[in-house]
Amino acid sequence: MAKITPESFEAICSDLEKTWEGLFALCKKHNVDRSCFYDYKDKTPQNTDRYARAREKQLDYLEELMIQISMDERGDMSVEDRVNLGGNVVARARLKVDTIKFVLAKLRANVWGAKIEVNHTAEPRIFNI
Repeated sequence: MAKITPESFEAICSDLEKTWEGLFALCKKHNVDRSCFYDYKDKTPQNTDRYARAREKQLDYLEELMIQISMDERGDMSVEDRVNLGGNVVARARLKVDTIKFVLAKLRANVWGAKIEVNHTAEPRIFNI
């Protein structure tokens, strides 16, 4: 694997904004070692900010992708040799959406995470015995 350059760092961040793939795949695609990528990212606050913006844009992309997948009706009713294959398409789409929702719940918990609200506003009761 090659050392990282400013150009390859920017290319990886740019690709990250437009794909569901993670750093493992993107670093491999750009022939950059992941540990070198992380070291380069942490060198300056500008690099750290650029990476954070790329990750935020990737989460926006995942939100849009989830909606596209769930609204795509192609193949829902496909029949081949009197066998309904549409159920497989729907099940696969559900798996994709559930996976994206899981990732979003972890990485963007303030929007997609499970919210547990505990409000305690009642006055204490005093029982006379």
